[in-house]
Amino acid sequence: MSGSINIRDVNAQIEASAQEGSYATALTTARRLAGEVASNPGLIGRERYQQEFKNSKMKLLIVMLMTEMLRSIHWNRTNIIIKTKQMKQAK
Repeated sequence: MSGSINIRDVNAQIEASAQEGSYATALTTARRLAGEVASNPGLIGRERYQQEFKNSKMKLLIVMLMTEMLRSIHWNRTNIIIKTKQMKQAK
């Protein structure tokens, strides 16, 4: 089972072992295949990619929130300055 791992192939191998009547063999097959899946470079790479993608999305979200907060602060500060000027002019 080199290269890509197909869940149908995994299921077929376990089913074949079980149908032969030896559940011990089916269990051994399942353990062997689980080890192959866990150590498969393609799957490990995909898992790392997914984690990096999630981290990137989180960082982007944080930047977007910080940007929005800064806009809000700037808007509030600008309004305070304008209102202060208007109050001074009204005196």
